[in-house]
Amino acid sequence: MNEVVVTPWPRVTRSLAWAALVAAALVRLAIPFIGLDWRTEVLLCDGLTYLLPMFVVMLLVARLSVRTVGTVEHFLWGMLAPATALVLISESYWTWYALNVEPHGPPAGSPLFVIHLVAISLFLFVVIRMTRLGSNSLAYRVRFYVDVVGMGCLVFPLVYLGWTLPALVSVPGARNSAAVALAVYPLAAVILLAGTVTVFVGWKHHRWRPWERFTAASIGIYALGLAGMPVWYPAFKVSRDYGPTWISAVLGAGYLLLGIGAVYRLSAANEEGIVEPGLLPSQAVRWEGHIHPVLMILGVPVVGWIALTNPHPVVSRTLIGAAALLAMTVVARSLITDVIRTENLKQDAFDRLVWPLGRQELASELDSAVARASDARTPLSVLVVTLAVAPTFDTLFGRSSRDAAINLVVSAVAEAAPSSALSVFRLSADQLAVILEGLNVADASTIARRAWLRTHREAGAPEPGLELFSGVAGFPQHGETGLELLTSAQSACLLAAASDGEPVAAFDEVKTASEDELNEGMRRRIMRETVRTLAQAVDGRDPSTREHSSNVSELATLLARVLDLPEEQVHVIGLAALLHDVGKVGLRDEVLFKHSELSAEECREVEEHVVLGEMILAPANIDEVLPAVRHHHERWDGTGYPDGLAGHDIPLEARVLSICDRFDILSSGRANQPPLSIDETLALLEHGADSRYDPVILSAFVRLVRGLRAPGVSAVPTVSGGVGARSDAT
Repeated sequence: MNEVVVTPWPRVTRSLAWAALVAAALVRLAIPFIGLDWRTEVLLCDGLTYLLPMFVVMLLVARLSVRTVGTVEHFLWGMLAPATALVLISESYWTWYALNVEPHGPPAGSPLFVIHLVAISLFLFVVIRMTRLGSNSLAYRVRFYVDVVGMGCLVFPLVYLGWTLPALVSVPGARNSAAVALAVYPLAAVILLAGTVTVFVGWKHHRWRPWERFTAASIGIYALGLAGMPVWYPAFKVSRDYGPTWISAVLGAGYLLLGIGAVYRLSAANEEGIVEPGLLPSQAVRWEGHIHPVLMILGVPVVGWIALTNPHPVVSRTLIGAAALLAMTVVARSLITDVIRTENLKQDAFDRLVWPLGRQELASELDSAVARASDARTPLSVLVVTLAVAPTFDTLFGRSSRDAAINLVVSAVAEAAPSSALSVFRLSADQLAVILEGLNVADASTIARRAWLRTHREAGAPEPGLELFSGVAGFPQHGETGLELLTSAQSACLLAAASDGEPVAAFDEVKTASEDELNEGMRRRIMRETVRTLAQAVDGRDPSTREHSSNVSELATLLARVLDLPEEQVHVIGLAALLHDVGKVGLRDEVLFKHSELSAEECREVEEHVVLGEMILAPANIDEVLPAVRHHHERWDGTGYPDGLAGHDIPLEARVLSICDRFDILSSGRANQPPLSIDETLALLEHGADSRYDPVILSAFVRLVRGLRAPGVSAVPTVSGGVGARSDAT
């Protein structure tokens, strides 16, 4: 990923944020030495260094929530806003209560503490949701939360009996509910710290972003403050000193750092965002699968025995409640695990019927293939094929469509490869492994490209939402064992998924690609797919224009190749054509669907769609398509819009797009005009050759269309001339 260039304005914003943090720290340090009464000290310290920063942070994270709609980060900022609001409400009430009712604040266990605990729960939920837990089944997610509750019940008696209950003995009028409430704080702090390390630190494989540092540090400081509550609260309650306390200073420092992180994120470029949620660490998975349930089961009799042997009835009832809740979580976990196991067995049985060859068979066969290739000194390649499925694919098309797509891929590979050299294994629901004996890496890559072409161009291809990526590794240059070859092929498959347009990659390319390049490629692909979906949504608003963007993209790609443009420029033109009308998402229905002639004001509104499209696409970091999107309605004579460019000042991509766009509109018709024949459409285009279109490009387009219509033509005709040379100067 490229370094983000920070413009002067973000630098000023960040400098102001740091100045505010330093000012708050100085105020906090200076107030006790001024000699004010304790009420004024509390009002100034809590108001300026705790409540006000919290209010500003709430506004900043709410703004970030709006800015990051549709991304992984949206949930992070969207839940931090209400969590901060709840803490602000509870802490404001505390300050008011201390100033007007009781200097030591409201009693523990009051509704104020309930509000605070709800806010802490939101913080925990945010951290959990930033992992890929949500991609698992509902039963697995429920079991995860049951495990969290069970672990809390297991640790609660230790904190309650060993920490909070003894500490509150010295507090006059302290109730058992106070000890229970205070025991929850360190439990939440431990979970919050563990989650923060997992999400912001443990899973990171990319450059450590500045805003992530501050966000992680702020949540960590906040968690440490929560952990200190059982120590601070009893001591504060019996103290004769009134005024600001160290706990508000610690929590305030956490919110000040969170504000710094929010400012850095707001002033950062889009590539500074989190593209994908984090993986749960393998240690956590092992803990959850083996150690955790055993501890929960052993904890039930232990906590129950402690509860029954405790001489104090109130304490005994509290521990019995904890033991009962722990027992219920054990039972619930067992039932949920049975559901998960049953579903896995059903799925495994189904996969065995449909796919007898799986991962276990692959390991054995791959080792045998490596031995045969080594003995015979013949080439051997491993091909890993992945179907990248859009999030809504299963909802729209169902599992049967996914399996049908897998079957299509298998048949395509089988057609392209010699049958004697082919062995196909299913690694997961969306990934295949193919052993190709006697074929080198180049041959295997060719087979993968043929399979990709068939799945995308022939009848029965996968539905929209499926994308095919392949990785190739060869023996012995990419691995001398079966496991090494499979790992290398999977790494190459990840590179293909991260690349921008190339569906096949060999392991050689993985070794030359940097981590930043892989992350940037993945991010750009995700953004392009998102924008493509938006373009399809625009076409879908009007039945008469459905498939318009796709049609224009195909025409523009053909025309760009006829003009002998570089392949990279062909790709840009095709993508720009796909996205050229994305700005129409902002048009009113009464204008978009109007059958009669548009008024002057409505015409101006329609003309704005090119500028709006440029604004929508700008954050996607696909700057190469912006000139074509903005200028595809410019005219050769300079009378077009939005900038009135003329001649070769109009970008070449926009000149190509203008002709293809107009051709599809005229030939397919609109609600207020019938479709024209191909000859009538070409005649109208040629009529505007001198005023509306680049005459050289238009001439090539006319020959292209007439050549495609000619009987017996099986290839796209090429055109000779200086168009390619002219494009360089445009």
